[in-house]
Amino acid sequence: MKAIFKTTALFLLTLLCSCETAPAAEEHFWLRSKGADMPVLVRGNRDSGIFIIVNPGWPGTGLIYSVDESFQSLERDFTMVYWNFRGAGASKGNPGLENYRMDQFTEDTDLLVDTVCRLYGNPDIFMMGHSFGGEVSGNYLLSPERQAKIKAFIGVEPVLDNRLLDRKLLSDITAYAEVRQEDPYWREVYQWCRTKEVIKPSDYGTLFNYAEEAGIINETGDYTTWYPKLLKESFAQEYGNTSLLMTQFGVYNRFFTPDNYIESLDRIKLPVLLICGAYNKGGFGIDIMQEIASRLGTSPGEKRVLEMESSGHLPFLTEPERFSREIRSYIRSVL
Repeated sequence: MKAIFKTTALFLLTLLCSCETAPAAEEHFWLRSKGADMPVLVRGNRDSGIFIIVNPGWPGTGLIYSVDESFQSLERDFTMVYWNFRGAGASKGNPGLENYRMDQFTEDTDLLVDTVCRLYGNPDIFMMGHSFGGEVSGNYLLSPERQAKIKAFIGVEPVLDNRLLDRKLLSDITAYAEVRQEDPYWREVYQWCRTKEVIKPSDYGTLFNYAEEAGIINETGDYTTWYPKLLKESFAQEYGNTSLLMTQFGVYNRFFTPDNYIESLDRIKLPVLLICGAYNKGGFGIDIMQEIASRLGTSPGEKRVLEMESSGHLPFLTEPERFSREIRSYIRSVL
């Protein structure tokens, strides 16, 4: 990096020469914000006037979504905007730990939304958030000013209430381990659960490992099949090949602090579609999604919960045709 920029509004464009340049099928640029340079890939049907910003799941390797069959299918009808959060995938720079907080992630997201609007003539923008990307999206949408920039929110197994997810996971793991205490391992798990009145940041790795071992969290899909495809993409050399797959895991643990919980879901009033996988129980099951939906300020006729019966945490990977079909249908219903 040759200079330190003083404002989050500065960014580097790599393949865009100017706003007046005729749009290409695929374009890349870098978004610069408070010490981080984040890669953005814009690809799809520009004539549609509809852009879908994909806020990636944990830990944020967002460009991976660009090689998924269902997302590539959506590119025929809409323009997809893929990007990496700070500290994830091909993102560069050296932001301080004080900039790894939810309010900074929502600020980065707002910069991306404004940049897309400026570069592409104020298109209709839908925001899609998968898993952790759902949490970033939810926090972003708590602001009425930011919410006004977005047509609708599509949450794919979104984390919209960490404490609710924590309680559900802990309860399910406890119940699973309790009836298996003849096994020393599960007896130890049960005892661990009984000591946890509150889940702390240091507990998350253990909590999710236990949930996976108990079959409560189930991805039902091998996302590693994306990696060879990703490295063959035209942007891979520019962004740094293997860096596309890497994330600063330790830094991301700073998100799990009390001030990052979404407290006021009723402030989200725009149309919402929540998608969950039937095989991924725990904090992402349909009962949790329905409770989340009931707390949204969205009018009843504009919020919907969809369960995908053959999927876990990655429904776009396990049911690509249905996933893309449902997204198309939902977007058209909103417009």
